[in-house]
Amino acid sequence: MFSVTDVRKRLKLGEIVCDSLQLVDEINNIRKFEEEKTGKKRAVLKHNDFVKKIREYNEIAKELDEGLISHNYYKDILNRRQEKFLFTESQARIFIADESIVGKIMLTKFINTLFVENEFLKFSIEHTKNTHDKLFESVKSHSDEPSKEFSKINRFINMTVDKKFGLKQGELKKENMSTEQLEFRALVESKWLELYQGKKSGIKARIESEVL
Repeated sequence: MFSVTDVRKRLKLGEIVCDSLQLVDEINNIRKFEEEKTGKKRAVLKHNDFVKKIREYNEIAKELDEGLISHNYYKDILNRRQEKFLFTESQARIFIADESIVGKIMLTKFINTLFVENEFLKFSIEHTKNTHDKLFESVKSHSDEPSKEFSKINRFINMTVDKKFGLKQGELKKENMSTEQLEFRALVESKWLELYQGKKSGIKARIESEVL
C-alpha cells in the first residue's frame, strides 16, 4: 500500500528535474554535436570536475543563505559508491550558463522537457494514490477481513503491472515506477474498483482481458 511517507517522498523528488550525471551526459552530447557541425574540438566534461563546481556553488549559496543543491549516491560500474547531485529546474539552468549559445538553447529544451515530465509524474502519483485509497475503502466496506483481502488484490495488481511491462514478478517497486507505469496501475485499480463495487464475478479474468 502507498504510505503517506512514500507519496510525500515521491512528490518531493518530483521537484528535481535531473541529476548531475544526466546533465553532464547531455552537455557532452551537445558538445559532440557542436564539434561535428563546426569542426572545432570541444572538451569532454568529466563528472568529477562538474561535482567540484557544484560544491563551490554550495559553499557560496550557504554564505548567501540560498538553497543548496542536494546530493545522493549511486553505484558506478565497479560497484563503488559515488556522489551525485540533484538539480531543481532553476539550479540546472545556472549550470548551463558557461555553454555556447547553441548549447544553452538545446540544454534549456532538455530541462524544460524534464520539468514537464516531472509535472506529469507528480500528477500520476496523486492520481494513483487516490485510486489506491478508494479501492482500499471499498474493500473495507465489503470484506470481513479487509487487510487480507486487499493484500490479495494488491498482489494481483502488481502481477498485472509486471506482465504489462514484461518484468519479473516483484522486480518493479512503486517508488521507481515511471509515469506510464503509475497510470497503468491506477487503471487496473479503477477497473477492480468498478467491478468490485458491482459485485461482479471473475474479476481477475475480466481485468486481464481488458488491459493486457
